[in-house]
Amino acid sequence: MSQAAPPPLPASGRAPAAAGAPYELPAELPCVSCGYTLRGLMTDGRCPECGTDLAASLDPRLLRFAPPAYVRTLAMGLLVIFGGGSLCFIATLVLTILVQTLAEGPREQGLGIATMVSGLVATCLMGILGTWLLTTPDPESWDEPLLSARRTTRVVVPLLLGYLLLALLTVAADRAPYADDDLLPAEVVALAAVVGLLAALAYLRGLVGRVPDGRLKRDLGITFCGVALAPVMVMILAAVDDSHPRTPRDANLLSIIRIVATLWPVVFGLSSLSVMLRSRLRFRDSAKLARANWDAGVRVVGGRVVVEAAHQGGHDEHD
Repeated sequence: MSQAAPPPLPASGRAPAAAGAPYELPAELPCVSCGYTLRGLMTDGRCPECGTDLAASLDPRLLRFAPPAYVRTLAMGLLVIFGGGSLCFIATLVLTILVQTLAEGPREQGLGIATMVSGLVATCLMGILGTWLLTTPDPESWDEPLLSARRTTRVVVPLLLGYLLLALLTVAADRAPYADDDLLPAEVVALAAVVGLLAALAYLRGLVGRVPDGRLKRDLGITFCGVALAPVMVMILAAVDDSHPRTPRDANLLSIIRIVATLWPVVFGLSSLSVMLRSRLRFRDSAKLARANWDAGVRVVGGRVVVEAAHQGGHDEHD
């Protein structure tokens, strides 16, 4: 059952002080600002290293206080997408090039195509599985809007990858792969890809805010804007290709625009991979913290971080 959301973080980025009597932190909890270990400090104090209120490190929305299994699932989702998907894609590329290089007849060339299709099918399956794991609902989440980034990602990305999977299987079965009635228009597929990627980046940005990692969250915001502008760049590229410059100066200007519009999707596509990989590493660290907190009896109860009585070492329980 969802619980009421805690008060929003103020502009300073510090969480409001928790209600109730202060208690000693029993776990190896790092400060959200500088990473200093706060174990043994009282919750109403400040970080001795940077002076940040300890309340900021005790925001119940942080992933370090989420159920460990949930945080591990998030990290596993990105690992499946990057680990499994990347290995499948690289293996497909290498094997296809190898088979095509050694091909001496139609049979060998057909084997190369089959190898490529099989590898891409495996990549799509990894993407579907990884996305499903990554978008697992938080068992202790606040009320979630119907059209949230998580739900959009969970629906659009697997559907898109499922369509690509069906298209690949159609090609492999030689069932009129290029027939217009069998495949969706390229514009529809491209739009779904952009919507899915934007939803995934927005969802990741929200999760990274719960690590927290301000720099990574900023980079995700920049990548989000770049991906959102990618379709515009593609349209600009199409317009430039259809244009006919009248002077050498116009030709040079169009060449610069063409280069920028061509590189834009590539740069922000790679940027998307980079921020997702960095997110995976931060989720892995958060999973370790969540397990340590769980073992130390740290729980979120009623929207507050508390320590179970059995783990307080003589301090009173805080309801």
